[in-house]
Amino acid sequence: SSFCTPLLRRRPPARMAMLLLLLAAGLLSAPAASLLQTRKGKEDKAMRTKSPEHVCRNLLVFLDGTGNELNKSCNWLPNKTCETNIAALWRLTAEVSDSSQLAHYEPGVAWSGSVGEDFTFGTGTKAHMLNSYAWLAQHYEACDEVMIFGFSRGALSARMLQGMIHRVGLARPGFVSEAAGAHLGRDAGAAVSFKASGKARPGVRVKFMGLFDSVLRTLLHPVKHRNIESFHMTLTSSVDNLAHAIALGEYRELYQAAELYTHPSTLATQVWFLGTHSDVGGGHPNAPLARIAGGWVADEAVKAGLLLPPDWRRRQEMKADVLEDAGTENGLDGVGTFLGGVELERAFRIATVRDPARCRAELGKKDEKVLLHQSVKDRMDLNPGWVPLQWCCKEVKSAMDKFGIEFVSNDHYDATRAAPRASAAPSWIKLSFGLLENAVTSEVMAGSPEYFLTLLNWHTESGRKPPELEGARHGCCSPVTAHPHEGERPSVRNVGSGWWPSYKADVDFRGVEAVLPYEPAVANYVMIELHEDDFFSDDDFLGRAQIMYSEFGKWKTLSLGVGATLQARADLIFTDKDAEALLGPGDYAACRWLDDTSHMSRHTMCRPSGMEDLSWLLGSGVGNPTSCADMIEDVTTGAL
Repeated sequence: SSFCTPLLRRRPPARMAMLLLLLAAGLLSAPAASLLQTRKGKEDKAMRTKSPEHVCRNLLVFLDGTGNELNKSCNWLPNKTCETNIAALWRLTAEVSDSSQLAHYEPGVAWSGSVGEDFTFGTGTKAHMLNSYAWLAQHYEACDEVMIFGFSRGALSARMLQGMIHRVGLARPGFVSEAAGAHLGRDAGAAVSFKASGKARPGVRVKFMGLFDSVLRTLLHPVKHRNIESFHMTLTSSVDNLAHAIALGEYRELYQAAELYTHPSTLATQVWFLGTHSDVGGGHPNAPLARIAGGWVADEAVKAGLLLPPDWRRRQEMKADVLEDAGTENGLDGVGTFLGGVELERAFRIATVRDPARCRAELGKKDEKVLLHQSVKDRMDLNPGWVPLQWCCKEVKSAMDKFGIEFVSNDHYDATRAAPRASAAPSWIKLSFGLLENAVTSEVMAGSPEYFLTLLNWHTESGRKPPELEGARHGCCSPVTAHPHEGERPSVRNVGSGWWPSYKADVDFRGVEAVLPYEPAVANYVMIELHEDDFFSDDDFLGRAQIMYSEFGKWKTLSLGVGATLQARADLIFTDKDAEALLGPGDYAACRWLDDTSHMSRHTMCRPSGMEDLSWLLGSGVGNPTSCADMIEDVTTGAL
C-alpha cells in the first residue's frame, strides 16, 4: 500500500500504465486494490453495515405552519409567545440530552426570518421540503429512524417530503440537487433512473409522521409538477406510522382538510379534535385546546420511539382544559390573518363544514369508524346544549353515523382532564373594575339546547369609570335577557334600566373574559351605543348596535348601523351557535331551530345562503329612535 501511494499521484498516463503492469503481475495487494473502489462502493458498504461507533438515532424534522416560528411573539400581548405544537414538540425533544436524537426545525412558510445558508432553496412549501430533505441527506446514517412532524402547510410539506423520499430515495451527500431535479422535473423517468443509479441510499423509511390539520392544497404548478401530485396528496408505503390530528370546527374553504389516503401497510390513526385550525395546531395565545391534540400526537410518537422528558405530560405548558376557548380567532396563521380583511358577505360564501365521513369508501375505510377524540364527547357532556358543527348538518352527521363514531383517548389527555378546573369568579369584575357583580349574567338550562342572550347593563358604583375606560362616552340602555326558542322569534324578558359607558368592546370585555375563562355556556352580550352628538342630529345613522358575542370565552363584536346594512368583517364570522341565534341559524345554531327555519341552505355547506338572509336583522323601516326604550324595542324585535 505504501508502494502504490506515490504511484497514484503521478501523471495519469504513467499512473495507469504502472497499475496495469502491477495488476497483471499480481503484485498489487488487496489493501491497495481497495483504493480503486469508487466512492459509491464505499458508501454502499457503509450502508450495509453501520460503523461500530455510530449510535442509531432518531432524525426529527419539524415543519411549522404558515407564518410561525420559534419564539414567535404576540405583538398585542406583552411577554406572550404564540408558538405552535410543532415548536412545543421541538423544545421538548431539545431537552433530551441524548446523542440518540437529532432535530431540524423549519419555520413556517412566509416566516419573516431567513433560512440557514446550507439549505436555502427559496420560499414556499417546495423550499420547506427541499431544505428538510437536504438536512436528512447530510445527517442520515445506517439504522437511523426518520420522524417527520408538520402543521398546516408545514404538514403539507411533510407529505411532500415523504413522497420525495419514496420516489427518488434519500440522496447521498453531494447528490441532493440532482435528486430534487429528478423529482420535480417533468420527466417521470428521471426519478426512477436516479433511484436506481446508486446515488440514493436504499431502503430509507419514515418511521413516524405526526401531522396537525394538514391542508390539502399543494399550490404547485398543475402541469409542471403533475408527475408528483399523487406523492404529495397521499402517504406512501415508505411511511410506517401516521398520527393525524384534524380540526372538527374549521370552516374556511382555504383550509380544506380531510383524512389522508394511506398505504395499507401504514399503521395510520386519524382523529378529529375540537375547534378550528389553530385549536389543533396552535400558534395563538388563546388557543389552549391545541395542547390536547399536541399531547395526542406526542403520545403516538413516543409509542414509535420518540424520546421526550419523563415529566412532559405534567408540564404546565402542555395542559389544556376541554372547556377552554375554541376558535378564538379566525386569522390563525399568516394566510388566515390576511383573510380577516375579507368582508362578511364574501366570507360566508367560502365557509364550509368539514365532513369526517368524506370519501371514506374511496380511501378504503368503508368498514372503519370515524374517530373523534374523547375531548369532543367531554365537551358535550360538560357543556349541555353544545354540539359540534357537524351535528347541525344532517347530511354530514348522517354520513358519520353510517360509518359509526368512536371516541378515542390517550395518556396525556387522561391526565389533563383529571386536573381540577378553576371556577368562575364574578367578584373579579367588582374588585378590579369597580363594576356591579350582576353586570354579567350567563345561564344555561341544563340538558336543553336553548340559548340566552344578554344585553349588559354596565355602570359603576362610584360613578367613575375604571382607568382602562377613560375617554369613553356614555349612552343609555337597559339590560335585556332574551330566549330564542319561544316561537319563531325569541321573546324579550327581564327589562330593567340604567346608565352604562359605551366604550370599545376590546376594552370593556377584558374583564368579562377573566370572569368567564371557559365557554360561557350560550350567553351572548348585546350593547346598544348612542352617541350624544348623533342623538340630536338629523343624520339617519344615529348610533349603532354592537352585538357582543363569545366564541367559547373570547369576546368579539359585530357593529350594526341602525336602519343601515350589516357592517362586519370576516374575522367576526359567526361560528358560535350562540351568536348565530342573533342572526338566524348558522354553523352553531341549535339544530332544532335549524330544522324549522327557511333562512338556511340545507346541504353540507351548512351556511346562510347569502347576505339577504340577514336583512331582517334590524327589521325594515327602523326610524330615528326617540328614546332608549324605542331603541331597545327596535333592536330586540328586529334582531331577535
